[in-house]
Amino acid sequence: MAPVAAALVVGTAREVFPEDPVLLVALACVESSLRPFAVGMAGEIGLTQVRPELHGLEPAALIEPRGSLEAGARILRQCVKRAGGDVARGLAFYNGAGEMAERYAARVLTEKQRLMKL
Repeated sequence: MAPVAAALVVGTAREVFPEDPVLLVALACVESSLRPFAVGMAGEIGLTQVRPELHGLEPAALIEPRGSLEAGARILRQCVKRAGGDVARGLAFYNGAGEMAERYAARVLTEKQRLMKL
């Protein structure tokens, strides 16, 4: 990702998820490798790989970095709240359930640690 684009993602993450912007960037790294036009096998779209039909969003809004980060931040916030404030469990909820979701949460937290060293 170009430095200007990376700066845009980081700046937007600070605005839409001030509680932990690095966590949101790490989630986007794991979800899409920071590719705004990424489309998953189940119809997930954008940096944070949100399924528009599950969240009442337009696909075009999720292709925009800001729209995807806003949606991802809102969903992650809900997941962490549902997990009683436990970030790892909240990340697992963001991804789904079960062992694969727990591995996903560990990957995001590892990516966050990596990003914090940069």
